[in-house]
Amino acid sequence: MTSSEFKISDNAPESLQDLYEEAAACLQHGYLTGASACLLLLNTELAELMEIFGENREARIQALREYTNADPQLFDSLLSLKRYDDEETESLSYDGWSNNQLRQMLKIYSEIIEEYYPNSM
Repeated sequence: MTSSEFKISDNAPESLQDLYEEAAACLQHGYLTGASACLLLLNTELAELMEIFGENREARIQALREYTNADPQLFDSLLSLKRYDDEETESLSYDGWSNNQLRQMLKIYSEIIEEYYPNSM
């Protein structure tokens, strides 16, 4: 993965840029748990900044569909993110996300952020 492979809009708030870059760096070094945790935090931060409120993470992800023109099917991947306290995760029966899944999720967030915080021309 090159450093230019994952980039978000320069107009995005610093908090989103930091979480996104940390997730990409974790993925680059093979720290899949760290990348997953950063994506969960990125989802929460993005929803708060966009003033998308819902009962839970899934409701916020569903609401994101209405705020962007990104392909609605991309959000299905985001819904696959599990919280660290999900029963399946705690029982150690959950294998986590693969490198390819995390790469796809980073690209999805990049598209959402780019649409909401477009770069200046």
